[in-house]
Amino acid sequence: MPRLTRVNLRFTTPLKDPIFHYMMERDMEIKDLHLDGPNLVTDACWRQLFMKLGHRFLSLKLWNLDSAFDNETARVMCLHCPNLQRLKLKFLHKLDNDMLEGISTLKSLQHLSLRFLDETETQTEPLLKIIASIGPQLETLSLEEFYLADDRLLQHIHEHCRHLTKLRLTLNSTFTDKGLAAFFTDWSNPALTYVDMNSLRDVDMTNPAGPEEPIGLASDGFVALMEHSGSKIQHLNIASCRHISYKAFEQVFAEGKMYPNLKYLDISFSTVMDDYLARCIFRCCPALQRLVVFACFKIRDVHIPRGLALVGTVGATIKIDGITQTETI
Repeated sequence: MPRLTRVNLRFTTPLKDPIFHYMMERDMEIKDLHLDGPNLVTDACWRQLFMKLGHRFLSLKLWNLDSAFDNETARVMCLHCPNLQRLKLKFLHKLDNDMLEGISTLKSLQHLSLRFLDETETQTEPLLKIIASIGPQLETLSLEEFYLADDRLLQHIHEHCRHLTKLRLTLNSTFTDKGLAAFFTDWSNPALTYVDMNSLRDVDMTNPAGPEEPIGLASDGFVALMEHSGSKIQHLNIASCRHISYKAFEQVFAEGKMYPNLKYLDISFSTVMDDYLARCIFRCCPALQRLVVFACFKIRDVHIPRGLALVGTVGATIKIDGITQTETI
């Protein structure tokens, strides 16, 4: 396979060092390497691969490695893959804060996606260095389960990122609603088309209303988000952002407001979402194809426009062009 330039394989547990040795011996022109679970490849072999072929890599995506790929291997990757435009690292068990600094040296990077294990106590400072260094050229940014990242990260993205179209910041219990509102207000980045901010919320279940100063994406942050990106947004996930108020939903989906490109909306686990607000969403989002409402128990009786899928209702009466369906628990 002398002309093979793209390798995209899932469930690659049987893959071992000899496969990479084969690639290196033939000096293969691999540009995109996407592998899920190659746990039998050793750190030594990963490092050899990057030193031999890394200068050709434009895209590297790795998932689910638990026995190899440590911080030193990541350092070698950053050193010998200077032309990377896309990097995705998810659930690599041996990585932690110490490897993040190297990402800031990847000056060609346009797409960055990181998700560490939830027990990894990642800090804000290395992320600030990454955003300050490569933020200006990033087009997509995904940072998942960085629980301890604080509002300084939002401020850095606001100051340094000017070309983002896709933003995913999820599973964080440190961002404040005030910080998120400031982030979207007067941000010179054009309107986003893809936003995922699910599970930005206070996690103290003994206080359902949350603290007096809201944690996560709450009312002011949601309003600011839609004022900034509502005109272009196509995909929006705000599931489990449980501090967005009824009034905020009314304001965003008020009569006269229009989000012409929004096709996917996930508002699961909203305790205030009801039939009236659902109708407001239908009115303001003429292109909507899927509305996800798991655990929105106040949605009881709604008429759905033709061509729209309402996902997650329990015990509700659903009407579509005169056809009535009653869902049972």
